[in-house]
Amino acid sequence: MDLVDTVFDVMRQMHQAVDRNLQVADYYGEGLNKSHILTLITLHARGSGSMTEIGRRVGLVKGAFSPLADRLLQLGYIEKTTAPADRRKVILALTARGEAYAERIRTESDAAFAANFARLNGREQVDFLRHLHGLSELLAVLNAK
Repeated sequence: MDLVDTVFDVMRQMHQAVDRNLQVADYYGEGLNKSHILTLITLHARGSGSMTEIGRRVGLVKGAFSPLADRLLQLGYIEKTTAPADRRKVILALTARGEAYAERIRTESDAAFAANFARLNGREQVDFLRHLHGLSELLAVLNAK
C-alpha cells in the first residue's frame, strides 16, 4: 500500500469510527447529517465563529456550508449575527437549544468512544494514543507549511 492509499484508508477508518459512535446515540434525527453534528460540536468547543471559519473547520466551502447553517438556524440550534467591525462577516453561535444538544452529543459521544476504547488492552490503548498524538503533531507540521 502506498502513501496515498494509506492516508485514505486511515481517513476512511476514522470516519467510520466517528460515524459508529454518533449513530450509537442517534444524532441524525431531524434530518441532520455528520456535517451538521460537526458544526454543533465545533461551535460548542469554540463558542462562536465566522461562517467561513466554521465551514472550513467542518471541511466545507461557504457555498456548501450555507444550506447546512440555514438548516441549523431553522431548527433553532444556531443564531446568525453580523460582525460589528465588518457587516459582511456572518457570525454563528449556538442558541440555548443548540448548546444543550451539543453538550448531549459531546457527553454521549465521549461515553461511546470510551466504551470502544475500553475494548483495547492496556498496551493497545497506550500505542493508540501515542500514534494518534504523533499523527496529530505531524499533520500540524505539514499543514503549517
